[in-house]
Amino acid sequence: MRRGAIFDERAFRWVGVISVAGLVAAVIVAALCAQVGEIDDAPGLVLIGGGVAIGGAAFALLMVVMRGLLRSATMLRRELDDVV
Repeated sequence: MRRGAIFDERAFRWVGVISVAGLVAAVIVAALCAQVGEIDDAPGLVLIGGGVAIGGAAFALLMVVMRGLLRSATMLRRELDDVV
């Protein structure tokens, strides 16, 4: 790992990619659970799918917060580099 690679502009893209990938995976699993639960008349599977969807949404929101923290840390790093 290069020194300072975490505070690089490319890190923002990766945070976005991870967030979208987690959200898409959660939606796919929730839709699959809902579809199979309706076909097999399994309400527990529908609830599991809903839980996965809520978990995926929580993960995506957490990644949005992490992106904001990364942006703040990058700005602070630039300010410190200017001072030093």
